[in-house]
Amino acid sequence: MIEQEKKMSDEIENEEMLEPLVEGDMGDSVEPTGDEGDAVAEEYMPNFSYTHHDKEHEFPEWVRSAVQSKEHEDQLRDWATANAGLPELKEKLSSRTTQAQDLESQLVNLTGGLSDIKDLRDSGDLRGVFNRLGIKEEDFLKFAVDLAKEDELPEEERTFIRDKRNFEAQQKEFEQRQAQEQTRQFDAQVQDDYNRLMGTISQGKYGELNKLMSDNNISMAEEICVVGRHHEMRTGTIPPMEDCVQRVYEKYSHLAQQQQQQQPVMKQATLPSLKGNNSTAVKPKIKSIEDIEKAYSLLSGN
Repeated sequence: MIEQEKKMSDEIENEEMLEPLVEGDMGDSVEPTGDEGDAVAEEYMPNFSYTHHDKEHEFPEWVRSAVQSKEHEDQLRDWATANAGLPELKEKLSSRTTQAQDLESQLVNLTGGLSDIKDLRDSGDLRGVFNRLGIKEEDFLKFAVDLAKEDELPEEERTFIRDKRNFEAQQKEFEQRQAQEQTRQFDAQVQDDYNRLMGTISQGKYGELNKLMSDNNISMAEEICVVGRHHEMRTGTIPPMEDCVQRVYEKYSHLAQQQQQQQPVMKQATLPSLKGNNSTAVKPKIKSIEDIEKAYSLLSGN
């Protein structure tokens, strides 16, 4: 009975001691002062805006939580800028694909049509040739009449007409060859740039990083192209290839650092001693087959 009263008295005393803690200053908030206040004031404030084609945009809500530092913000801004240009690239690619399919279809039809026209010409069916080419008989007759009238002109006028016709044909042929040459030069420049890029990322520090990126299923060449497209979309200018290569190198240089950290430290192997376990290892000089047999006998214990 005495022990129960003592226990109850202790519990009442403990409750009285806790009351000041519950009602006192522990419930009040503490205002930062001094250096703590300055640290709060300098806390990083993310900027969720980015520019694409001279227009302001903002990061999607679902990715904003990933921005924890200025570095994360810059990486996300690069991603958002590239992502904003993807619909345009996809539309262009779809348009080019459709154009290529149309040209292929036209080529097939043209090849078949030429074969049919050749067969009609060889058989002497001129009316069939005109119909296949979509030439009306009235138009052909008008053309024949004009040729007849041209033959009746004086020699000087006929010569002038022929020279003019030949000049127009030569001018058209020149324009076609010029367009072909421009296309050839462009293709050659593209091939030259590609060879120069592959040569750059296959040597020295860039070659080492290219191998590490390949081991991680990352194409260094594609990353360089992405950097170039980002720069072109932001500024409207094509950057030098060397600048794009260096930016990719700086972006993925952490792969080389990770590889160095993962490489095990190689310890120098201790050779067995010919003079006992506690003496310094001695590498005997081998001069004959007998020396080899002696060394093998000592090492094997035979």
